[in-house]
Amino acid sequence: MKSKLPLIAALILINLGIADSSYLTILKLQDTVTGTGESAVCQLVAGGSCEIAFDSPLATIGPIPVSLLAATAYITMLFVVVLMMLGRLTVFGTAFLQIVSLLAVIYSLVLAGYSYSEDSWCAFCIGLYFINVGLAAVVSWLAPQNLFTRIGANLRLLMEKRVITAAVTGCFSILLFGGTFLFSATSTF
Repeated sequence: MKSKLPLIAALILINLGIADSSYLTILKLQDTVTGTGESAVCQLVAGGSCEIAFDSPLATIGPIPVSLLAATAYITMLFVVVLMMLGRLTVFGTAFLQIVSLLAVIYSLVLAGYSYSEDSWCAFCIGLYFINVGLAAVVSWLAPQNLFTRIGANLRLLMEKRVITAAVTGCFSILLFGGTFLFSATSTF
């Protein structure tokens, strides 16, 4: 029986990601409604300001806050990891987690570059950067080859398992639609 240690570590990081990105989504909502989304923690970081992060062009993709997109992705990964721990979707789950965590690291690098260029650091954003890097490292233990050399094989596997991919994508889409609806409905008050 394979060790479940990487899955347990992934589960811990994913739950931290859910908490962090959900809190950032709440702060983004507060910023949208009141014009200020500051957190005392962000003010502790030298030059830190959540408001600069929220007002950046990278804070949303269309009408969707990136923090909400991240929370939705973490919740979807949580479902996949739980199924993997139950002995289901192990091969698909490994490929899915490796692709999603690699995309999260790439976007984290883009956001970190933007934070650096603005000389503004959000403590919660930095937390997500570390969570994403840690998650990529942990899920790379799930397959014997290097994470980067498996990209093509992982994408092929996701295409071969179309039904599962569609189900996971459907869950993600429903969660994202619901979250976006709630965010939009709440921000209009």
